[in-house]
Amino acid sequence: MVFVAVNVNPFHLAVADMSAFTEEHELNAVPTWHFLTGPVGSLHTVWTDYGVEVDAPSPTADVIHSSFVYFIDPEGHERFLGSPGDDHRANGDAYLPGNQIASWGQGIATVARSL
Repeated sequence: MVFVAVNVNPFHLAVADMSAFTEEHELNAVPTWHFLTGPVGSLHTVWTDYGVEVDAPSPTADVIHSSFVYFIDPEGHERFLGSPGDDHRANGDAYLPGNQIASWGQGIATVARSL
């Protein structure tokens, strides 16, 4: 099983940026985690194809985006769609801390094994 995330920050496109984000949020706890990036035009195509809305007003602002987890079977067919970003801080801002993502990853692995 492989986990693939796609960059939603058009101001931080470098592989080093993705690596730093992965480490900061403890996503490297998932051994098959891959964080993809590329030119903004290519990313925009992926966002559109997968229904991801992105609001990135400036390089220093928080990027607001929809979050989806697509479960794709070995034959390339979409089997399930999940949305893990429903947790919120007390002030109403949405977040999903790294430890929750890691826990979600373990749950995803359980579902994926059943596909």
